[in-house]
Amino acid sequence: MKDLSLFWALKNNELVHVSEVQSGLKCECNCPSCNKPLVAHKGKIKIHHFKHYEVCNCQGAIETSIHLAAKKLFLTKKEVLLPDLYADVPDFGEQKVQSRKLYKSKKVIEEFKIDDFQPDIFMEVEIKKKGKVYLAPLIIEIAVTHFVDSVKLNKIINKGISAIEICLDKIERIKNNDELWNELINHDKIRWLFNSKLPILIKKKRENAIQHQKNIDNKILRLEQQKEDERKEFEKQKIPLRKIYNFRKDYGRRDMSTGFTPFEGTVYCPKDKINKANKPIPLTECESCNYHLKLHFATTYGDSEVYVACEFKL
Repeated sequence: MKDLSLFWALKNNELVHVSEVQSGLKCECNCPSCNKPLVAHKGKIKIHHFKHYEVCNCQGAIETSIHLAAKKLFLTKKEVLLPDLYADVPDFGEQKVQSRKLYKSKKVIEEFKIDDFQPDIFMEVEIKKKGKVYLAPLIIEIAVTHFVDSVKLNKIINKGISAIEICLDKIERIKNNDELWNELINHDKIRWLFNSKLPILIKKKRENAIQHQKNIDNKILRLEQQKEDERKEFEKQKIPLRKIYNFRKDYGRRDMSTGFTPFEGTVYCPKDKINKANKPIPLTECESCNYHLKLHFATTYGDSEVYVACEFKL
């Protein structure tokens, strides 16, 4: 965390922002870390902030104030952003199994003790699914200087409650509640500690990925069958061909009065492809070549695909 000013203090054991109190010692505020008197500096030049009335070696005032202010905001806002969740899906590698989303909550508790540990915030997140609302327990840890260690993480996992950690250790500028809230719902600063639904999400993602691959495979099979049907149609019309080339639809357009308009544009000659020249040439030149092209219009209405059969033996 960079060097920041103190913007929150305690007044009658309640956290207040410097904008909510009088200037000077009239603010009647104490440091949230050492509990010593503070002075509210509310001049016309510098940003309003608190300072200790007497010089002291209080190191944790800013961190403690931000931590307390963050918890108070969750109690007020009653919502939380759950970040993207990635996991290793068997046969498919790392995949996003859940997208980030802002969730509402009607139950938010500060410092709620769960067995032998006490999270910063406990809430019941409202999850809407198929017209119904489900309540999912969630733990929120706010890390300003102290992060969740392995001991606490194991307790969270053993309890089976989903948990996130919001990292505020590298914030550069924050002077009011709005700026602090923007940091608390910044997905780059939120990470999953544990997600109780992860096995289910991985299973669902794998099933969807398998189905998606099947759809692709089926589409390829349909295209191959379509190509084979087209080849048979050319043979039926006794067009001597070796390979069928499928070009863009706008190369030939059907006209209801004349049947179709002539083929316009360029093609890639298979002979040139063999020589790796791969140069586009006008159709007229290609027709005068020993390896001439023949055209066939497959559809009867709308834009027509042009199918080109070449007598050049590949």
